[in-house]
Amino acid sequence: LTLTILYFITFSLFMVYTSGQPDQAPHRHYAYRYSETWGIPEEQSGTSYVVTGQPYLAYWIYGAIYKIFRFVFPSSPIRSDHLWRFTSVFISSFTIIYMNKLAKKATNNPYAGVLAAFFLSNIITFVFISGGISYDNLMNLAGAATIYHLVSLYKKEDFVRHSTLTGFWVIVGSLAKEQFLLMTLIIFLAWLFFNLT
Repeated sequence: LTLTILYFITFSLFMVYTSGQPDQAPHRHYAYRYSETWGIPEEQSGTSYVVTGQPYLAYWIYGAIYKIFRFVFPSSPIRSDHLWRFTSVFISSFTIIYMNKLAKKATNNPYAGVLAAFFLSNIITFVFISGGISYDNLMNLAGAATIYHLVSLYKKEDFVRHSTLTGFWVIVGSLAKEQFLLMTLIIFLAWLFFNLT
């Protein structure tokens, strides 16, 4: 697993220094706007990007990391978009860890976990997005973590802990990207079914 994660990080770091996926412009804009404040930025005239109603958690994290990094290293030559891409690689590394845990939990086979992590780290789309600025990275992490804790519930493990963590990751995913709301409904129905049976 360690070798797989190191391999993924190395590959993704190469992607950091490419132009990345073509839809990064709005993500970069929102990340920059959130780096100007600790709250929700005000609407800006003269731009087509609207802050109100947008899922904000990934952008808020990008903004917070940028502010903290600039406070600690004020003269660092690292560009903001590279810093945000490094953050994306870091987030996606935890997605691989959760994928390993999920496959291992579902199959009761540690080798299946490593194999699943290896396969995920070799999906070119996943690596491509992981090296770019996007809310998809946080949503992917939330999805893998949510399913892992739900499977742990079905395996009759600590109910309170795994219900709480399922709820936490559902909230994270929903605040990261609107499309996660459909998964939220499915997860809730699966959790309800578990409690009623």
